[in-house]
Amino acid sequence: EEYCAKMSKEECPYMSQIWVERMSFTEAKGPTTARAMLSSQIQNDYHKGDLSTQDYCMSMDSHMDFVENWDVQLKDMWAMPNNEYAGLS
Repeated sequence: EEYCAKMSKEECPYMSQIWVERMSFTEAKGPTTARAMLSSQIQNDYHKGDLSTQDYCMSMDSHMDFVENWDVQLKDMWAMPNNEYAGLS
């Protein structure tokens, strides 16, 4: 949402690809529960047909740190094994 707000006043072209779950800190149960909620959502979307086995999913939360140019590094790491079945974790 922040990216979309900063990029322009027009509708963000990526908004349909972003899922945000908002809750009060008093309801939150920590990052492990939040990650489980995300996994559940991805599984539900797959079973509904909204995701396929060919889709890429990336999850992040406020407990993660990123290095400069992380996106370029991620793409480079994906290409390194030269194997379409490789996975990054």
